[in-house]
Amino acid sequence: MVTMKKIAELCHVSRGTVDRVMHGRGRVNADTAANIRRVAKELGYEPNPAAKALAARKKQPTV
Repeated sequence: MVTMKKIAELCHVSRGTVDRVMHGRGRVNADTAANIRRVAKELGYEPNPAAKALAARKKQPTV
């Protein structure tokens, strides 16, 4: 299983930078973002469904 940590190591950036690129948050250099996306695609990165479920529980519903 490919993780964001592994992608960060291969691209020589922080895990936070990989997170910002994958989730479209913050500002990241266009070349760096393209490199991260390319590496993620080559390695077949897919978000972990268990981690997504845990993260979804943190969000409070708004009425």
